[in-house]
Amino acid sequence: MAGQVLARLEAHDNCPSDVEVVLHARYDAKEAKLMRGYYLASPSLRCIFWLEMVFVNKVTYAVRAAMSEAHLGLAVESHFCVLIYILVCHATDASRCVEKYKVDGDSSYHVCAIGHQMEILRYEMFLHYHGEPAVRGSRTESALPEKGRLRVHTYLFKVFSWIFFGMPTLYLKELRKVWVDETVYYDGWRKFTDALKRDWENSITPATVLLSTNVGFLAIQSIDNSPGSVHRSLAQIASYVSAIMSLFNYITVQILSRQHRDYLYETSNATMNFFDRRENQVGLEMVAITISLPTGLFIWRFAPIDSSSLPLTDWV
Repeated sequence: MAGQVLARLEAHDNCPSDVEVVLHARYDAKEAKLMRGYYLASPSLRCIFWLEMVFVNKVTYAVRAAMSEAHLGLAVESHFCVLIYILVCHATDASRCVEKYKVDGDSSYHVCAIGHQMEILRYEMFLHYHGEPAVRGSRTESALPEKGRLRVHTYLFKVFSWIFFGMPTLYLKELRKVWVDETVYYDGWRKFTDALKRDWENSITPATVLLSTNVGFLAIQSIDNSPGSVHRSLAQIASYVSAIMSLFNYITVQILSRQHRDYLYETSNATMNFFDRRENQVGLEMVAITISLPTGLFIWRFAPIDSSSLPLTDWV
């Protein structure tokens, strides 16, 4: 393959004289074969290119649409910066790369670090539309008009938000702060999930205590089975409801905690895939309702407590 690329490169008269040829190979599990590819890089132009027409998503990874040539150039330059520290990591003479790629540093460590930081900086500039009219001023701000406009909640979401004391609305706002323009703010997501899991864990202890209290209350013979009556009193019904909600709260916390373990979202790509799947399948509103279940059940299970202190009159 290298010979073919070099032969085609020599046939082009307008190619830069300082072209670097990069060959790479990867195993495609779906095709069950080794895939080979290449790209060309020019230190003087600080860009990568190919000898034939290619799709733009080779450079943008299909996460952003290129708004202009200058915007696309940021993504291209980020890939060029990747080449800098790849070559240095495999080069025996770091001074050659320092001189050729014009980066500040006197060792391979410095060149690798600078190249990596430049790659991150250029790619972040591309993600946030640097230099474009629709530039993002902050991570929580949407640069796309159709994404940033006011969203109308569904009736199902409004009902559950009312039932769960507005917690779904609160969680939905937090989710939309970490998932903006189909890009995940990974640090914000980790902080959000850590706080969410602490809330879930803090609700388990009161749930078990209240469950034991209700079971003990109903275990009293004179309360659970009133003499001469087949009906249940309001206090009995309230205790049953509170016990059931406490049990469901415990089960819900266990299920959600296992679905949000840290190793499942170790990288930003894994988190982005999670948001992409959920948004396409059920929407972020259903995600907000789901993670609100423990908090909603935690609050509602205390509602029957006052009723359980009422006189044991027949209710049903």
